[in-house]
Amino acid sequence: MTWLWWAGMLIPFGFLTPILFAAAAIRVRKPAWGGWAALYAVVVYSGLVVTEAAPDESDLSNFGALVMVVGWLAGIGHGFVARREYASRLEAPASPLDQARDTISRRKDAQQLALREPQAALEMGLGRPDLPTANHMGVIDVNHVPIAVLERLPGVDHALAHEIATARKEIDGFGSLEDLGEVLRLEVGVVEDLRPYVVFLPR
Repeated sequence: MTWLWWAGMLIPFGFLTPILFAAAAIRVRKPAWGGWAALYAVVVYSGLVVTEAAPDESDLSNFGALVMVVGWLAGIGHGFVARREYASRLEAPASPLDQARDTISRRKDAQQLALREPQAALEMGLGRPDLPTANHMGVIDVNHVPIAVLERLPGVDHALAHEIATARKEIDGFGSLEDLGEVLRLEVGVVEDLRPYVVFLPR
């Protein structure tokens, strides 16, 4: 656990406890901690609502304060118990399934970035695994990579890679995957096989 974790847990009445457990659940992919975050939120924040709504020094106000204190102390104890598992999960290598999910997510993010901010994508080397300092994000920029990199794409052999390179030079780059498929008259299956892996940045 970091100092931030403990600082958040120790803030009076546990106002940050649900947020910290939710963040930990997301970071180490443990849904059960998300459930605990929801429970602490109900306890702590409902106690706050009761305390604020009830007259000062009334039994109801005192009950609301007690609920908050109980939720706060329970969160501190739970945080201490969860400390070792949280740390070990952070240090453990991702499972093959998690790695695959991260790769797919990174490619989708890359394609969205190419559409929203093409100039920034060009600057960072998006889709350029041939450049050693580029952040290619697992996709291939069909309009800029060498023929040898085009051949890494599914369904693209040496001959098709040459066709792509020749066509992109003649038309000054493809505008989209559909544009590529139409210009080269590719089969629908080939186009769909390419979809997860390609971007088309301006030349």
